[in-house]
Amino acid sequence: MKKKSILVVEDDLVFGKVLCMQLQQEGYNCTLLDNIDLVMAILDEGPFPDLFILDYELGTLINGLDICRSVKTRMQLPILMLTGNDAETTVVNCLDAGADQYLVKPYNKLELLARIRTALRKYPKDESSQPDSGSAKTLKLDVNHRMASLGNRSIAITEKESMLLNYLLGNLGIELSRENMHFMIHGTKPEIYSRSMDVLVGRARKKLKQLNAPYTINHIRSYGYVMHRLPDFESEKTHAN
Repeated sequence: MKKKSILVVEDDLVFGKVLCMQLQQEGYNCTLLDNIDLVMAILDEGPFPDLFILDYELGTLINGLDICRSVKTRMQLPILMLTGNDAETTVVNCLDAGADQYLVKPYNKLELLARIRTALRKYPKDESSQPDSGSAKTLKLDVNHRMASLGNRSIAITEKESMLLNYLLGNLGIELSRENMHFMIHGTKPEIYSRSMDVLVGRARKKLKQLNAPYTINHIRSYGYVMHRLPDFESEKTHAN
C-alpha cells in the first residue's frame, strides 16, 4: 500500500523536524515547509499531499488560518491545525476556517496519530472535491473542466471564477473581507486600491445570472462580500422575468 503523504507547515523548524520524524516512524511520507511562497506554489501546481498539518501561528502576515482557507478554496483535502492554546475562540477560528481536526501543543503522539487517521478517513483520495448536487437547483463546479452547472444548464468559467465561487459557496452567509478573498484566490495580499477582486466578483455575478442560479453576491461597503442562497420562489420569479 502506498504511503500517505503529509505536508507540515511550521515556522519552528526544530519542532517541525521532530514532528516529521515521528510521522515517518509511523509510515507516513512527511514534508516540512516554513516558506509561504513554496506552500502556495504547491497549492497551485502540486504535488498535493493526502493531509495538511498547519501551525496556527506562523510568525508572518499570513497565518495557518489563511492557508487553511486557501486549501479549502482550491480542493477538498483534510487539514489538522496545531494550536498553542485551547481557548474557545481559537477552536472556533480553526473550525470556521475549514480545519477538520485541531490539536493543542504540546500534543500527545497517540492522539496526534488518531486525529490524522480520522481526518484521512473523511477524505478518500479518489473522492470528488465538488459539493454534492443535492438538487437541480444546487450550483455544481467542475474545477478540472472549468464548468459551472445548474440542472441541465452549464457555462464555462475561468480558474479564478471557479475558485471564487467555491470559496463563496463554502462560506454561505458569512461576510468575507476583500483581503481574505484576494489571498484565497491569488495567494497574496492585495495591493492598495486594487480593484481586481471587485472585477472578479462582477464576472462571477454574470455567470450566476446566466445560469439563473439561486444565489446572490452582496457587496459590503468598505469590507468585502457575502453570498446568500435565494429562496426557491425568488429564483423562479427571476427566471420568469
